[in-house]
Amino acid sequence: MLELGIGREAWIAHGGAKVLLEAAAWSPSWDGKTAFLVFLSVVGPREAVRAVLAGWATGKSLSVHLEGKAFQGERRSYGKTRYATHRLGRLYHGVGYEEGYYFARERDDRKAALWLSRKVEAPVHPDWVERLLPEIGLQTYRMFALAPLSRWKYERLVKEAILNEEVSV
Repeated sequence: MLELGIGREAWIAHGGAKVLLEAAAWSPSWDGKTAFLVFLSVVGPREAVRAVLAGWATGKSLSVHLEGKAFQGERRSYGKTRYATHRLGRLYHGVGYEEGYYFARERDDRKAALWLSRKVEAPVHPDWVERLLPEIGLQTYRMFALAPLSRWKYERLVKEAILNEEVSV
């Protein structure tokens, strides 16, 4: 039996399969009881990794445990989902994500601003990433992630900041 050390920090389970949660990004649901998972990075035995990713990809409920806190997570997407598994010695590493989001191992406002500029088809200054976090920032574990932003919403936020004299033109 392979000892994973599950139970100490973070893990995720689905249908009897339990794997270590290496990183994740999600947005909370309206009722606050469920999280909509948009990124998963898991490590464990091959079949357990595949079972968790398959459950996530098909929209099944997953049991997520992060540093003593537990919640239900599921996928709710209208776009494309990608996932893959790779062998790491005796274990497997699996990654699943929703296309259209920004994912990074650590926060870098310059790179995030470049990604946002491409999404909204308008220049976004790196200082604006902090201002936009309440609108597009996702809850994360061991990573940084942003939700897509429409050009219309970005223009509205810029106009509000100008009207409130938070920024100058």
